Amino acid sequence: MDVALILGLRVTGEPVVLKQDSPISVLEKEYGATIKKRSIKVASLEKRLESLKKVATEDFVRSFLLFTFGVFLFPNDNGTIDSRYLSLMEDLDRVPQFSWGSAVLEDLFNWFYKFKNDKKLTYMGSCLIFLQLWSYEHIDVARPSSLKCNLVFPRSYKWKNSSCRQREWFTPKFNELQGNQIVWKLEPTPEEAKIDIIKNLLEMQNVALEISSTSQYSTSNKDDMDGSIRDEAFRLDKQLIELDVSETDTIEDSVEVQEDNLELPSTPHYSCTNDTAGHEDCVRTKKLLEEQIAKLNKKIDKMKLKKECVLEDQVVKLNMEIDELRIENTTLKNQILSSNKLFDRMEEIVIEGTTSGTLSNVLILNEAADEYLEDQNRATPFCKSI
Repeated sequence: MDVALILGLRVTGEPVVLKQDSPISVLEKEYGATIKKRSIKVASLEKRLESLKKVATEDFVRSFLLFTFGVFLFPNDNGTIDSRYLSLMEDLDRVPQFSWGSAVLEDLFNWFYKFKNDKKLTYMGSCLIFLQLWSYEHIDVARPSSLKCNLVFPRSYKWKNSSCRQREWFTPKFNELQGNQIVWKLEPTPEEAKIDIIKNLLEMQNVALEISSTSQYSTSNKDDMDGSIRDEAFRLDKQLIELDVSETDTIEDSVEVQEDNLELPSTPHYSCTNDTAGHEDCVRTKKLLEEQIAKLNKKIDKMKLKKECVLEDQVVKLNMEIDELRIENTTLKNQILSSNKLFDRMEEIVIEGTTSGTLSNVLILNEAADEYLEDQNRATPFCKSI
């Protein structure tokens, strides 16, 4: 509701999804994007707009929308915009049907998460002007005066520019903030409620409330049963997540279990007009849920068993490799000792040799060299394997 009221963007309708594996489109190539670099520089969009002379062609509309995304709605730290947004603009008549407000809010949350967890990050992207206007609407600290404007929607029209202040000024103001200085929830005015974007959102919220109110159990043990089911489902979810499975078959089983687990929230809740009907519906529902929980437990046991088998096989293989390495290590040590003895013997022959014994010494050296070469040949395959 805040995004819709402040920015005037639709928050209902088709979701904005940029598929990672989507093939590059002709439009993207026209704007200079490539398969390896699916982005467009905001500076190039600005030049493109200047060259189009503000003629309202489809090219101008797409370029203007991308430029707006890059500098206002989805700015980032490298001055580019994702070219995959063009896939949502091939049919310009569909553009107003997308939930751009939801996309802006999701992008803002993603930047919050990155900025909080990456201590080296010094730049905050996303639609920060929305965050500023949001603070004006909700918090009476450094709030500028409102403009006298005939436009009632969106609310971003009514605020003047705020005066620049240092952090030192804000800190005590927030420390002394009182409850009456905070607007906890924005409510649309009667005029705003007539705007299609707000009207559709209110209708969707009313439908959600009606569904929630009509899907409650009428029996007294409903809360206890729902609580136990939720606890059991949470326990099973946690157990599935903690299972560290690396084999393909086990991963497939995990996917099946998760798909089965997703059935739990969608289990129908029955409303009834009398205690007997309500009791029978609760019994049927409880039985169905118990069957699904039993199926989940069976899947988990199977996953555990496969995991143990995989680990046992890996341990056996590792032990075999260790034994082979030990044998090869012993062989190498023996070869090194043999080589050292050979060099010592050759040194003695050279030092102690005499003129009369030269021929015999040469023969002995040749024989020693042959032995050394044989040792080297035996060691070569092992050295290569290492």
